[in-house]
Amino acid sequence: MTDYAIDRRLNSLTITDDTIWDQGLTAAPTGIAVFGQLIISTTRVPDFRIDQIDKTHIPLIKQPKSFRATLMQIADEVYGAFNKAHTNMDMIRLQMAQVPDYVMDCVRIIQ
Repeated sequence: MTDYAIDRRLNSLTITDDTIWDQGLTAAPTGIAVFGQLIISTTRVPDFRIDQIDKTHIPLIKQPKSFRATLMQIADEVYGAFNKAHTNMDMIRLQMAQVPDYVMDCVRIIQ
């Protein structure tokens, strides 16, 4: 089997997935946009405290005396999470790009 034939065979294989990707992928940008609008909206009103809430319900909040500071803390942590996810997905993409070469090497070894 030639390299061209192997490439054609690999390209003809399709993977089916029942996941509805468009619904899962649109939720994150919409949530980020709404969160951004919330942050912008807080500039129009005076800042207020949120430390009257029971501390057991908000153990991770660093600045409970300021609603704006809490929103910025959340925004910073969300950015960190998305940045890490993006970096990891890029690493997966780079590694997956090598799979066809590995498969072709395996086919050559088997022949």
